Parts: sequence; C-alpha cells; structure tokens
Amino acid sequence: MKRIISMSLVLALAIVFTTILGGCGKVDVEDITLSDKSVKLQLKDKFELSATVTPKNAAEPMVYWDSSDSSVVTVKSGVLTAVGEGKATVKAFTSNGVSDECKVTVDNVLASKLTLNKSKFTLMLGATENLVYTITPKNVTNSSIEWESSNTKVATVENGKVTGKGAGECTITATSSNGLKAKCKVTVKVKPTGVVINKHSVNVGTNKSIQLSATVKPDNTAYKDVMWESSNESIATVDSKGKVTGKKAGTCKIYATTKNNKYDYCKVVVTQEDLKFSGNGNKTLSNVTVTKGVYAITMTHEGKGTFTVIGSDGDGRAYTYVDTTGKYTGTNLYAKGKSDGVEGATIKVAATGKWTIKIKAITYDGTDNITGSGECVSKMFAGTDNKQTVKLKNKGDDDFTVFLFDETGKQIGVLCDEIDDYEGTVSATLNKNKSYFIVVKSSGTWSVDFGSGSKVTTVKNTN
Repeated sequence: MKRIISMSLVLALAIVFTTILGGCGKVDVEDITLSDKSVKLQLKDKFELSATVTPKNAAEPMVYWDSSDSSVVTVKSGVLTAVGEGKATVKAFTSNGVSDECKVTVDNVLASKLTLNKSKFTLMLGATENLVYTITPKNVTNSSIEWESSNTKVATVENGKVTGKGAGECTITATSSNGLKAKCKVTVKVKPTGVVINKHSVNVGTNKSIQLSATVKPDNTAYKDVMWESSNESIATVDSKGKVTGKKAGTCKIYATTKNNKYDYCKVVVTQEDLKFSGNGNKTLSNVTVTKGVYAITMTHEGKGTFTVIGSDGDGRAYTYVDTTGKYTGTNLYAKGKSDGVEGATIKVAATGKWTIKIKAITYDGTDNITGSGECVSKMFAGTDNKQTVKLKNKGDDDFTVFLFDETGKQIGVLCDEIDDYEGTVSATLNKNKSYFIVVKSSGTWSVDFGSGSKVTTVKNTN
C-alpha cells in the first residue's frame, strides 16, 4: 500500500514539474504587419514605416529592414529615403524569418512653373546683365536650366549672364529639364561715339536763318537725336531741329550734343543788316560800323565826272574801292572787317552826280552750283574734303575771271582767267570745315558748278 502511494506521488510531481517546465518555454514571432503595403515617394522624400509584431510577448520581437534596390530607396529603422527614380521593395523581417513587404515607387519632382526676373530689358553694346530664374516647386528633382539666345550676334547668354554683342533685338530663353520655358526680350543698343555737324563755321545775317544738321556716329547707334544749344542766344538762337537764326551782330557757337554728352559745334558769325548810303556829289560818311564778317560792296554813280570811294578803318589805314570817271555800274567788291569788326570807319565819296553804296554781308547759302551774269559775288557754300572737278562756262566777249575765297575773305586762288566764250574744268579740294565763296568778273552769262547741282544766290553789283 505504501509503495502504491509513493509511486503516485512521484508521478504527480513529475506531471507538475513537466507542466512548470513547459510554462517557461520560448515564444516565437508568429506574424509581422507593416503600416503600409505600398508607398509613392518623390525624390528626396522621407517616409516612416511601422511594423507590428505578433504576439506581443514574442521572445525576439526585433525587426530588421532591407531594400531590394538601395539606388531607389534606402531604409533605416523603418525610415525610407527616396534616392533615385524607380521601384523597389522594402522588407521587414524577424530573426525567425517572419516578414512583410512594402512596394515603393519613387518619382522625380518635376518643375511646374519657371519664371525669369525680367521679361525685357535694354543693354548697351559690350555691357552685361544677369537674368535670375525661379523654379516651382523648390524641391524639384532637377533644377538645372539650359540658356539660349535667338541671335548670338546681338547677345549671348551663359548661366543667365547676358552680354550685348551687336545692335538689334533677340530673345533669351531658359528651359527646365522637363521642357518648361521662360523668355526675355533683349534690345542691344550702341552708344554714340561722336557727332559731326555738317558745318563748323558759318556766317548768317541778322534776322536771317540757316539750317544745320548733325550726324551721330556710329551709323548703327540707336540714339540719333541731339540737343541743340547756343552759347549766346542774344547773338543767335537754334531750335530743336538745328535751325539757326541770327539775332544781332556777333559771334557764338552752336552745339549739338548726344544723349551721352558727345558734342560738336559750329562757329556762327552773325553779320549786321545791310548798310545803305546814297548822295549827290561829294560826301563824307562818318562813324561807320562794320561787324566781323565778309561783305560785298556795291557802288553806283550817275555823274559824268570823277567817282572815287575811299574808306578808312579808324586806324588810319585807307582803302580805295573805286576810282573812275563817268557813269559807274559794273564793279562788285568785297571787304572784311577785322577780327572784332570795324568801328568808327570813314567813307569819303567824291562824285559829280547821284551815287549809292550798299554794304551787304556775304552769308552762307550751302549750295555750290552758281549761275549769274555780269560781275557777281556768290553766297557761301561748304567744302567737302573731296577732290572736286569744277565746271566753268561763260558766254561773253570780254574777260571771264573766277576768284575763290574762304570764309574769312582770304583769296584761295583763281579758278579761271579766260577771255570771251569759255567752257572748261579745273580741280579743287575744299576743306569740309570751312565755307567758301567766289567773285566772278564777266560781261556775259556764266555758271560755276562745284558738283552739287544746286544753285547759289549771287549778289550783283548793279541795282
């Protein structure tokens, strides 16, 4: 009986011990579940996956992570980082091989908008301007921009830096990696390098006008306009088109100035109004004033006896303008005042009849095809710096002489000294910065053509 009880006790203890040992055994992971089965990311995005392990009391719940393609997505402690475009699988697993997966797709972040800081601007030749682009969204995968000029002869562009190469217009285009475009219109202008007035010295009468013109250099500059200005408006004024009007006798300068302060000027001598004297018999004209300039003196006499005209300039120097007998209708002379003109001059006339003296300034006319009859003094015209072939014609039965003078009254030479009918040519080179006039001695009709084809007014010595 005791043996049976002992065996039963041993069996019971064995059962209890087995039960206790069984209750202290290892619990394995049975399942793992990820928070997301698929994820779409854009490049550089981060995303956190979470993993739930079942049962909660698993002996080894540690979760391990792996990416099927680390060039697309990397994973660390469940945090995904999108590193390249493509697809990959992220796997979460435990030490006993239980796992779950998440499909990951990584797309590029494309630009949705591209703008430039300027839509148009003007650039000087050789200057530079920087264009700055803005791309939206800011986290775009590829923010690189390609730059292009529609005409590299006008402007070039490198990394947004635009350089003016030549006058004109072109379009600068910025293009994103996904084809978005932004454009800017560029106008390149050339600064004036200088300006040249067509005349650098002219004579103009009081209350008379003369037209000047200005050429801005280079020819392809965009700034062709000039501002006209007189150094002394009490002597001469100039309008916005270059028209000069003499106000009173004197000398001033007319300036033409470009937008960037390049300038040229023309010296303007404003001569006094015509002086007219008349009488019958002997007479002395006192306190005669002749301002700076070149003048034609026209004299007539109706008497049968002596006709003499002698002038003195106030410094004691005397000039005989005519000394003849009888009726006088043919001589046309010129005279020039001193640098500052002549004041207090005296003109002595010895005559036996009625006489007239007219002192008329020789002013600028601008054209150089001169025609006339008899003895004449032309208006002034411009030189060209080019060698010119001067054509001369005369129809008459006496002397035909043509004298050439510059704007100061200095005789430059004799273009022709012939007799009777004549037709011929002579070469002459006239300075473009000076004005010239001619005095013609002839008894017939004549023409002197310097090449322009335009006619110059002449002043006859007969009234």
